[in-house]
Amino acid sequence: MKLIVANWKMHKTQKQSLQFARKVKNIGKRNKVILCPPYTDLCPLAPLIKKSKIQLGAQDVFYELKGAFTGEISPLMLKELNVTYVIVGHSERRNILKESDNIINKKLRACLKNNLTPILCIGENKHQRTFGQTQHFLRKQIINALKGVKKQKIKDIIIAYEPLWAIGSGKPDTPEDANRTHKFIRSVIKLLDRNAAQHISILYGRKHQHKERIFIPQTRKHKWCTHWKRFIKSNSF
Repeated sequence: MKLIVANWKMHKTQKQSLQFARKVKNIGKRNKVILCPPYTDLCPLAPLIKKSKIQLGAQDVFYELKGAFTGEISPLMLKELNVTYVIVGHSERRNILKESDNIINKKLRACLKNNLTPILCIGENKHQRTFGQTQHFLRKQIINALKGVKKQKIKDIIIAYEPLWAIGSGKPDTPEDANRTHKFIRSVIKLLDRNAAQHISILYGRKHQHKERIFIPQTRKHKWCTHWKRFIKSNSF
């Protein structure tokens, strides 16, 4: 069984989300599917997919349970909508909204504390890859994100590797490169906890074009799908 995570980003109205979910809810019978729609679509989608095997995820969360935090959503609010997964540290939030490693760490620990599974996004950009900084940068992202996390909780985290340098470059990552990177990520986790390294899920994440080949890194037969058109049209799922 494959794990498929579909991040819809800032796409789809409620009406469009419901139409789409009806089309794909049977996919959950063959694979473990997690839909991560915008916040405004979580409420109408929750009852629709409740009886299916599809699970609901959020694209972000705040690290406090309540308070004067205008525009933020707490873990408790997500849990009331039957959300069980949360994307944390996505590259767009790191780069556009300037989320720091400290903020990402707080969000990740808030997820674990409230029984939400965090999907931690990591990845290097073109500059870091060109100058041979990939491993150093990924190690830094992982270590900083997991500060203060108890060893027994590390295995409950999902890590999604996004090769940022490949997006829009015309030079997609190869299966061999992705496998090497996944093995390196697992080796970093092993330094923190050997048991977690054996059980943690590591996904490959990037935006797929319709004619682009999709591969599954050998380290885990899981997929991370960020492009909803590819998600619904692909027969490989």
